[in-house]
Amino acid sequence: MADKASGRLDQNLYFEAMRDLRLKRKSIERGFLDTFYDAFARIGQGGGLEALVRPWSIGCCRVTGFCSIN
Repeated sequence: MADKASGRLDQNLYFEAMRDLRLKRKSIERGFLDTFYDAFARIGQGGGLEALVRPWSIGCCRVTGFCSIN
């Protein structure tokens, strides 16, 4: 993807984003697995699908703090 960038700035942004993902990979994986295991554990507790959905899971990432909900 970096080779398809239109300029040096775009290449730098790509490389910075890839570096950031590489550095945060473990915490992203851990957050996903924690959420997955928590949801799996709550399946047998009843309450339907509403019990599995958390408010932040709609558009917010608890690992990065980024929220796409405005």
